[in-house]
Parts: sequence; C-alpha cells; structure tokens
Amino acid sequence: TPALEMTGYEVSFQPLRSYDQADNPITPPSVGAYWGAYDVMIPSASEVSFRITCMEYDQKVYMDSFLNAIDWIFRYRVNISMEFVDEYDEEREITVERTLYFGAYNNCD
Repeated sequence: TPALEMTGYEVSFQPLRSYDQADNPITPPSVGAYWGAYDVMIPSASEVSFRITCMEYDQKVYMDSFLNAIDWIFRYRVNISMEFVDEYDEEREITVERTLYFGAYNNCD
C-alpha cells in the first residue's frame, strides 16, 4: 500500500428510529456534521493508530437538553469520512460507520 497523509475528516450523524423503554417510537434530534484536520501520516506497508473525536463537547451538551426522560435512548449512524492523499498524489477516502447510543446513563457507582 502506498503511504497516506490525512488532509481532513468529516463526522456526520444520521438519526435512527429509536424507542423508549415502553417500546414507543421516538425521533432523535438532528445533529450537525463537523469537519476537522488531523496530522496523520501512514507510512507505506505499515499501520498507525490514531483517534478522532466522535462527538464534540458542545454537541453532547446539546443532546443532553433533549434527554429529559431517563428511559430515552437515541440511536445514530455515525459516519467518519477521512480524506487522504497517497504518495502518488492520488486522493483516497476511508469511511468508518458505527451506531452511537445516546442516553441518560449513570455509570457512577
């Protein structure tokens, strides 16, 4: 594989049908996408680990304003699209998709 250098990324959120604990459908609020830059270089024929923040703090505060019922859990399809340029100046894109669950969790015991 040729070496890759990241030129930027985008994180977007697609609301998925969600349900409360009584199995009533609820619609998660819209969450805007955001873009960022990251200085990642992946040398040829090697691996590199790095982290991208999936949701910024301001977005978490925004989401918290909707979680007024303890039994609500919002689901989103999160897409992280990373743009790269390889050592031959060809553009490359890698997209990672995950499902994110957002709720009023209390993990403090």
